[in-house]
Amino acid sequence: MSRARIWMSERLLADSREIRRHTARLLKRRDVLPVAEFCEAHVQIPDGNHARPFSAELVPYMIEPMNLLTSRRYEAVIFAGPARSGKSVALIDCAWAYSVACVPGDVLLLQMTRLAARDHSKKRLSWRASSALEPTTTTRSIRFFGRA
Repeated sequence: MSRARIWMSERLLADSREIRRHTARLLKRRDVLPVAEFCEAHVQIPDGNHARPFSAELVPYMIEPMNLLTSRRYEAVIFAGPARSGKSVALIDCAWAYSVACVPGDVLLLQMTRLAARDHSKKRLSWRASSALEPTTTTRSIRFFGRA
């Protein structure tokens, strides 16, 4: 009985058992940080003319909503809070950064108008790119959605 062999990149992979093992490693779930921990490690927020790391200690009430964004148990996260309490940074900008770096795929961020979307992209998302996001953000283009 001969085993099936395939060639990939001019290199013999092996028989079907080894191919299955190799494929299973690709499909294995990665160890993924919760959103709040990822943001503390990789997201920068503006502080005047400088940027500083995101700190969940400053907004402890946002840790649970941030981590629920990736939960399969819930379909949506709705959070109502006072003005200037870190809602936009935690639930929009940090979630965007997490989606780009940890869960690669398409991200749709909607704004009310095209101008607001362009402004958000230039002022809020461009400075958030850190070393964890650079390989993915440089190869992707941001599309602007909104009413003209």
